[in-house]
Amino acid sequence: PAPLPMSEKKLKQTTLPFGKARASHSGGSGGSGSKRSPDADAEKRSKYFKEKDARHTRSHDMEHKDKEEHDDRERGKGHSRHDSKEKDKEPTHHESRAKSPTRSRSEAKEEKEEPRLRERSSSPAAAAAPVSIPDKFAAKNLPAPKDYRMQPTPPVQVAKDHYVLFDPTPPIRALKHTADKWDSEHVKMPHSKQSTIETSRNHIRDRWVVIKEALQQPMSSSLDIEDCIFSYNSHYKRKWNLRGLHTFFTDVATSEEKNRFFKRILPGMVKLALKLPELCPVSIPLLESHTGCMALSLTQLQIACLMCHAFFCTFPRRNATGPKSEYSSYPSINFNRLYSSSSSRCHPVLAAKLRCLMEYFDRVTTKKPPGVVTFQRVWVPDQVDWVDSDCTFCKMRCCADGTIEDDGRCMLQVDFANKFIGGGVLGHGAVQEEIRFLINPELIISRLFLEKLAEDECCIITGAERYSDYTGYSDTFRWKRAHHDKTPRDTFERIKTQIVAIDALVFSSFRAQLDKQKLDRELHKAYCGFRVPPSSAKKTPTTPVATGNWGCGAFGGHKLLKALIQLMACSEAHRAMVYFTFQDVELCEQLSEIHTQLIENGITVGQMYQFLTNFKQVFKHTDLFTFVMKSIKGEAMSVVASDNDSNEATDTEPPTPDKPDDSFEYDMDSDMLAEVAGIEASIACAESERHEHRDRHGHRHHSSDDGEGDADTARRHKHGGKEKADDDDNDDEKSKKKEEDSDGSETEGARKRGKEKDTGHHKK
Repeated sequence: PAPLPMSEKKLKQTTLPFGKARASHSGGSGGSGSKRSPDADAEKRSKYFKEKDARHTRSHDMEHKDKEEHDDRERGKGHSRHDSKEKDKEPTHHESRAKSPTRSRSEAKEEKEEPRLRERSSSPAAAAAPVSIPDKFAAKNLPAPKDYRMQPTPPVQVAKDHYVLFDPTPPIRALKHTADKWDSEHVKMPHSKQSTIETSRNHIRDRWVVIKEALQQPMSSSLDIEDCIFSYNSHYKRKWNLRGLHTFFTDVATSEEKNRFFKRILPGMVKLALKLPELCPVSIPLLESHTGCMALSLTQLQIACLMCHAFFCTFPRRNATGPKSEYSSYPSINFNRLYSSSSSRCHPVLAAKLRCLMEYFDRVTTKKPPGVVTFQRVWVPDQVDWVDSDCTFCKMRCCADGTIEDDGRCMLQVDFANKFIGGGVLGHGAVQEEIRFLINPELIISRLFLEKLAEDECCIITGAERYSDYTGYSDTFRWKRAHHDKTPRDTFERIKTQIVAIDALVFSSFRAQLDKQKLDRELHKAYCGFRVPPSSAKKTPTTPVATGNWGCGAFGGHKLLKALIQLMACSEAHRAMVYFTFQDVELCEQLSEIHTQLIENGITVGQMYQFLTNFKQVFKHTDLFTFVMKSIKGEAMSVVASDNDSNEATDTEPPTPDKPDDSFEYDMDSDMLAEVAGIEASIACAESERHEHRDRHGHRHHSSDDGEGDADTARRHKHGGKEKADDDDNDDEKSKKKEEDSDGSETEGARKRGKEKDTGHHKK
């Protein structure tokens, strides 16, 4: 807060910097000797301190504003996922805590720590003021889902490329036959006959028997859950750390949450987990890389059962994480890493994750979920010829507010994925993909059977239900309340929600993103996710793609470049695109303006591809938006040509020391050139004097150059005759040899002195 003005009493006691505080009497040192009015002094003092307080207040406000801008820049590294309207409606965390009559010591500690966590947030909208969104960029004006139909999906029926692990004939029920497979093409299940465990007494037991015994033990605290997990994972008892789970229930969870979990949710989870042999009698096939467009359909009840086993960490062979482990190319599925914590307190993000999962388990154990979820791995080996593409650009709509999951209903919703699907959802991550997997927890089970994505693959998931609402992003991510999904279902009881997972490359610089190979990779990855499935090639889909700043957070992608790449991929796939910028109005304006010019000028995807490849030559001198706009109007080629001329000298590499290039000229001003010319003249004069001195005293210098002392020289002059003549001949031969070496002949001496010559050349 701004400092308060001083009291009148303190003003009278303060020494003023502009002269004496008291009025001068006549005859004193007051100058003219006239008496100054006390009222005038008081008025002057009051005016001075008011101006001082005003300056101090302005300085304080400017410092506070600069700090806020600095914090916003630090937080601006991630995406903005916070809905400002919802933030205005909902009470803050401190307000809700203030309404509570009693608070535990841990809650007070968490409240004290939360401002620091908010400052570290990577979301600029988490602490920034609400952004003013123009009506043309508002998500409320999007077309209703009834205005377009859903993308065609593979029917739920057994086929060569579609595994259906239940009887699809209504009513949906589990298969009656069993098929227990323990090989490299199927998930190794906890209830498999081949799954065994070695006890502490070197006794081999059936793993499923041990799991059942552990689950049937009463559990009333997180310590009981830990004992249950380590009873069949004894090898990891000293390696795993479940401190995060313990601190959540002891320090964070309310008494109501504890009672609800341990008295209602956890017994229901145990009951559902014990039904695994009944619900999943057939081993689950692995969706391996480069095996074509393979699909796998599971009921929501089967997924709930498998999720319970992930909670209890029962899946065998999935705990080793080394590069040579059996499932090194698959993401983790057991929840042990989620429960870990390096701190003595539960991080608020971990608490939010556990609350999302608690809400999911509460719903699926209370009421049997009726639907089906399909996981499809898509492989597109054929590359698109982007240079010769004659496709015109599709329709596009930019939204500065709204989110993909809230405002992209019944669209193809993009998951900004990691190649290991789910990313850090079972770790410490809480960005776009992790948040989506937490509010739609059925997506997490894809980590059980989906191998990491290759450069030309994606994954499309149909039918995942949403169970939670949230606020914040990254460090400010919080569970908000339960969400009841009202999205309609298709004829196979799948919710009409389609999510496509495409993984972007990680970049450390903008220049690397303009490389042709990297550009082609990102274009093809987006096209893999947006293209029409082969089974529906004759049906032109009208479902738009709901996407946003793909790969622009921790992956370092350029927002406008990534938006143009996705726009090109959508146009090649003949789809419309709805782009959410997450409060970035400037990006909305730029992308909309570019799209308008592309449509009005009839620019094709191939021409746009050429624009992006040309931009690499001038990216240091102009920004992408300006260059693309000039390229559309035909004004950018002159910029490229002039830049090529100017770069002929600057792009030339300096001469190497081994091969000096006399034609190379450094860029120097006139004063520096004059100084160099003077130095060269001095060097030439010194060389001339040295040669003259050498000609006058040749014999003495030659002998001294050969390493002989003054005594040897005197001896030669004393004896004279043949010895002196021989020495003269030797000196002549040595001088000739030196001259040959100085001319660059390939002698041993020249090779030894090459380094000294080059050093002298560069010194000159």
